[in-house]
Amino acid sequence: MESHLLKVCLRRSWLPALLLGLILALGAFSPAAAQGDGPGSVPSSHTDCESGDDGAECELTGRIAELTEVDAGQQALIAQRWFLITDATQIDATAGAVEVGACVVARFVRDGETPYTLTSLAVQAGDACTNDDDGGDDGGDHGNDEQERLHGLIDALPAADSGVDSDLYGEWRIDDERVTVDADTELVRNGAMFVAGETCVAVSFTRGDEEPYAALRIEIKNDCNGDDDDDDHGNYGDDAEFKGQVVSVTEDSIVAANSRVGEVSFTIDANTVIDDEYGALGAGSCVEIDYDPSTDPFLALKIEVERDYRCTGDDGEGSEHGHLYGALTEIGPVPGAWLIGGVSFSVTEATALEPRGGEFAVGDMVKVDFYVTVDANTGSSIFTATRIRTEYDHHGGHDDDHNGVYDGAEGKLYATVDSMGDSAWRVGGVDFVIDADVTRIRDEIAVGDYVEVTFYLNDAGERVALKIHADDDDGDDNRSAFKLVGFVISQPENSFVGEWSVANISFTASAETEFDESRGLLAVGAFVRLTYTLANDGTKTLVMIETRVPPGAGDRNHVGRVERQGGQAAAASVAIDEEWVIGGAAYRVDTATRLVGLAGMPAVGDTVVVNSYTDDAGVEVATSIISVQLDNAQYMPLINR
Repeated sequence: MESHLLKVCLRRSWLPALLLGLILALGAFSPAAAQGDGPGSVPSSHTDCESGDDGAECELTGRIAELTEVDAGQQALIAQRWFLITDATQIDATAGAVEVGACVVARFVRDGETPYTLTSLAVQAGDACTNDDDGGDDGGDHGNDEQERLHGLIDALPAADSGVDSDLYGEWRIDDERVTVDADTELVRNGAMFVAGETCVAVSFTRGDEEPYAALRIEIKNDCNGDDDDDDHGNYGDDAEFKGQVVSVTEDSIVAANSRVGEVSFTIDANTVIDDEYGALGAGSCVEIDYDPSTDPFLALKIEVERDYRCTGDDGEGSEHGHLYGALTEIGPVPGAWLIGGVSFSVTEATALEPRGGEFAVGDMVKVDFYVTVDANTGSSIFTATRIRTEYDHHGGHDDDHNGVYDGAEGKLYATVDSMGDSAWRVGGVDFVIDADVTRIRDEIAVGDYVEVTFYLNDAGERVALKIHADDDDGDDNRSAFKLVGFVISQPENSFVGEWSVANISFTASAETEFDESRGLLAVGAFVRLTYTLANDGTKTLVMIETRVPPGAGDRNHVGRVERQGGQAAAASVAIDEEWVIGGAAYRVDTATRLVGLAGMPAVGDTVVVNSYTDDAGVEVATSIISVQLDNAQYMPLINR
């Protein structure tokens, strides 16, 4: 199936390319031209490059224009570029001598050090460097047949691509080559946008005496190396790629959108590959779609579900961004690498560091704001931290100030009671320690009742029940899926499908599990809300897992009286979203909200400290509401963190 080339790629690799064709020599003298190859012929050269561990490995075919002696050996001018010939260079002179005018195949590594050292040099027959030419324009390149063709990643642009060619006039950097784009340059977007650090292109340019060189044509391409290493339709050399969020999806079609091109429709057939390592495909999923642009509508060849942050950036290098709440496990130098939540972050001199108590410590739960770039050599993602702030210190899990709060170790479970004992209960397949000194059991409860358990993890990793009460009206008629709120202890690597541990409880995630990272990355130490099903053999399968802002980690704190809880003057529990009014302000309260009262739940009339943040819809969401007893009152303004 024929198709155009289009891809926004995040891998740094090489497609063997660099085509140099038909050098006009009329009226000019060069050693190759002096040698001559007959009427109407001109010297020709071309270069192919492929990525390697130490740089692009290239092969150049052309004539030697100059040959000089240097201390390290000889320098050869081939196709207007100087190369070094050393004792290590493998010479093949079976077709002739290495001399000015000789047609040669030169192999070298583009390692950034010029002149490049030749790894091998082979003399060729004369016609290998000759193309017939009439001295005119062979079409499409502004009357100039002398050009090179390079496949590579855009390193830098003069401005963000708005779809208007003139906005991109100026200097570009593509695979470390500097080229100029002007009104004579043909820009071919193939339905996508030029994005620094992401877009792979084929550029035809005229190599002059010095950079920047004049770009003749730049076209967005599928990949930087042309490899077909995906498990798909097998035609990735000429496929296109679209990245965006799913608007809708059916068995035979999908609609996705991004801020640059809006909504795009694709068809799905029996051969379309669905990669769901990062969750089930559905509305709101971030996806990359490889498709055939020659069909109408486009045929999706492969649909890959991506992590949510991958759809945050449409404005070029570093535009992908996000935040993470996670455990600080390795503290590196500045600048250097820090390991947080299982993710390696690059910490620079510009990173805002906000430790609690003067310094960071291993085990702290921190918030990291970051942006993502692409390593030019490896193609891997680099997470650069712009801010790191301590939310809970490494002493979390202990009620040090005796206010009923166990920072970083608390959780809630909504499920049915399996068994009851004096020192242990099992609820929803989960074991809890019953401690007469701290556990408060409210209501008459029997096996089979649906309850809410508030708990914390002690130093031994046991879940100690703090409060247990019947939850008869949580607004959810489907109780076959239980609900849990807690902190992630471990998760699968390089995928979301596999074994998870949350609140020291084991869960299994499948390709059907729904994952939501809209409030931060899913990572070790993240605070999450999940639902799960319990099988007869005790296996707990995740239905949904989403990140939440940890209790007390919101941006604002406010002190006020509780005026209303939901649609009533008082509430026994909260298991669904509802609105509370505190000090005249409305807050959304749900199962992830920490609720600590003087005697159980905060009550109407209680004075409380509420921590909150504003979500994307503009709703103020409470992460924590704690009742306090004031000896005297002094009115203070709203506190912003």
